[in-house]
Amino acid sequence: MVVVDCSGAESVMADLASYVSERLGGRALPILKGKKIVFDPVSGEGPTVREVASIVGSFLHEKSLEAKYRVSEEGESVCVTSVSGGGETGRRGLPPNLFMCTHCGFATSYEELYQQHVRIHYV
Repeated sequence: MVVVDCSGAESVMADLASYVSERLGGRALPILKGKKIVFDPVSGEGPTVREVASIVGSFLHEKSLEAKYRVSEEGESVCVTSVSGGGETGRRGLPPNLFMCTHCGFATSYEELYQQHVRIHYV
């Protein structure tokens, strides 16, 4: 399980989750949890931290956001931080116990219900 901490990049969080999920080819499901994206392996071996960090860097490059955000690996997580250090304003933050679907916006506070819901998108 790889965690992407988007504390300084909340405005691109949903797009980033979808982008990384597509690049991983369905090997892991993205779970939005507060200001973090958790990539939960579907089966077998999940993605590595280095692989996810590389995909996040590709996302920032494609969106021309490299000057605005920095990507770093910290243990078992990837951190996306604002270069200015001030973080962002304007996007409402998700409560820490809320899981939100990156595909359709469905939200629930129950992780099991969320995981069942996300699987519907991959049927």
